[in-house]
Order: sequence, then C-alpha cells, then structure tokens
Amino acid sequence: MRADGGVPGALLAPALVSLMGARLGRPGGWRSLLRTLRRHEDADVREAALDTITHCE
Repeated sequence: MRADGGVPGALLAPALVSLMGARLGRPGGWRSLLRTLRRHEDADVREAALDTITHCE
C-alpha cells in the first residue's frame, strides 16, 4: 500500500498498520508507512495515523 494513494486509501492504512503490524511483529516497512502517514497533507489522515497505537506500555 502506498501512503500517497489518495485520502481514502491513506485513511484505511493506519487501521491496516495497527491490525496487521501486530500480527507480523511490526516489520520496518509498516513503521515507515505509519511515520509517513503521520506527516500526510490531509489532516484526517494525520489524525488517524497519530491515533494509531503501535505499542502498549
């Protein structure tokens, strides 16, 4: 999945990162995608990515 694939795809990406990243052990590509989404030009995408929890402490 590409982070620059438009707003609808970018809005879905954080959920996929959260669900599948945990199952796959958080591979580097997923973390990189989430960091990219956290800098997305669309505010809704940024917010969704920032709200994505990748590790519970």
